[in-house]
Amino acid sequence: MRNMSKTTKKIAECMIVVTMTGILAGCGIDQMGVAGVVTGSGSLDTQFAQPDLTDTQQAILLYEEMYASGNASADDLRTLADLYSQAGMPMNQRNILEQNYRLFDDEDSLTQLSSVTVNIKEESLAVQETASQLFTNLSTEGYLNEAVSTLNSDDWFFTMMPKLTTGCRRYYLETETGYTLCMEVGYDENGNRYSAVWLTASDGTVIHLLQTPGSVYLLRTTLVDGIYQGPFETWLCLATEGSVYHEQGFYNNGLCSGEYSCDTFLGSGTTDLLSLWWSREDFEFTSYYGLFDNYGKTTLAQPASMASGEIVYAYDGSGETYLSLQTSDDLSAGDVLFDCNIWGLKAYPAFSTYEAQTTTVLSEEASQVQIRIYDSNLQWFDGSVWHTLGAVSDYAAADPFGGSYTASVPDTTPLPSETANPSVDSGRGNGDTPEETATPEPTATPNPTATPKPTATPKPTATPKPTATPKPTATPKPTATPKPVATPAPAPVTTPAPVPVATPTPTPVATPTPTPVVTPTPTPVATPTPTPIPAPTSTPSTGDGEDIEWTPDAI
Repeated sequence: MRNMSKTTKKIAECMIVVTMTGILAGCGIDQMGVAGVVTGSGSLDTQFAQPDLTDTQQAILLYEEMYASGNASADDLRTLADLYSQAGMPMNQRNILEQNYRLFDDEDSLTQLSSVTVNIKEESLAVQETASQLFTNLSTEGYLNEAVSTLNSDDWFFTMMPKLTTGCRRYYLETETGYTLCMEVGYDENGNRYSAVWLTASDGTVIHLLQTPGSVYLLRTTLVDGIYQGPFETWLCLATEGSVYHEQGFYNNGLCSGEYSCDTFLGSGTTDLLSLWWSREDFEFTSYYGLFDNYGKTTLAQPASMASGEIVYAYDGSGETYLSLQTSDDLSAGDVLFDCNIWGLKAYPAFSTYEAQTTTVLSEEASQVQIRIYDSNLQWFDGSVWHTLGAVSDYAAADPFGGSYTASVPDTTPLPSETANPSVDSGRGNGDTPEETATPEPTATPNPTATPKPTATPKPTATPKPTATPKPTATPKPTATPKPVATPAPAPVTTPAPVPVATPTPTPVATPTPTPVVTPTPTPVATPTPTPIPAPTSTPSTGDGEDIEWTPDAI
């Protein structure tokens, strides 16, 4: 979008040139061989000078048109990246180098990427917010553990290192309070993920965190002209061993010098990285002591029977056990310079700050053009109507980069190569001094009877808390992550009182209507028929058959 107005102007000028060419050709005039300069892709092979553009800007337009037409080679893209660098456009340079590697496997582009540092203000909102959160945690007293947790997350890594699965990206952030945060995120030479960050204050103090899947390494010291200088303190936690190292010493022009001490807890197996880090101060340590000359070389006597390339750099107080580093097989103690790299840390990166590029203000007509994805379709808006161009999947299928817009999140199980980072983890060693080897001379080692912590090498103080917590643009308040070793017991889930089940009203059992017992009708006792009183028998008449009326007897 930044060059849209210039590109639009260039297209208009090209149209004018083509029109004038036709007119001049019709008049029979060859205008400096202009005829035929338009290629089949529509781009110009010859650029006409534009007074308002520098030579570099005009060259950028030429190569951008070549790239847009699909005719650019790997060499062309590297040239375009160089032009972007000359024009002070690091983000454009970084993006075109990444695309060149993804399109053509161009190793030169991958090498150049490691030296490009982008102002975080030019990045996407997601990148800005992620970096801002890390800055707040690093710059706020008491939030160092939260910063370590941030660096340990997949969200952090794949937000800051998208698209590529090799190489690295580098960013920086400056604040009005004098802090500078530099971030380098990527893959080391063994393909292991790492994040390296440096937070420097206005007084030169620096916090350097280097995190891998199996280790956390913290350095506190001072920067002078980009070089570690003065007293230093480190904490190293190795999850693959469960070991913890707490070191103190002195840097002289980036090299260890003078007395050195290391409190060590040697673990016995793999443990959780964050839990080990959060509890790093709670172990019982064994103290070891070393001594370095002004050239960063150890002055300790080396045991007679040592593995090839193994260098002893510290003995315990009795001189019977030691700590060592494994180096190349052909190196001896006199060949090894103990700087930050030999310990597994990174030197402070060199980069130049610059003003973030501002977005070009578009004309009123151009600003009305909008693009969106709607219902899986790609659409553009002309100021009044949305026009559908086609399905997003169709455009993704035609993407020369394979339609992959972010690096895929790998399986959470560490790869075999991630179980140890050779530059940090496996270089550490320890052992017992062979009996035939004499205890190092007192002139070469600290006196075991006295703690040899240097009086001139005080423990560096923690980065002072700023008067007001620096708040870069849209800096969210740091989110406190619970300490892994003392994970608070989860609040008991209140078991809801069971809702009493209403006792069901028993369905009344209908009392069966008893079958009425039919009372047998009693057999009626026959009323005895009274024996009729026989009518008085009439005295037989002796008459002549006529009735004789009797009259009552007179009393």
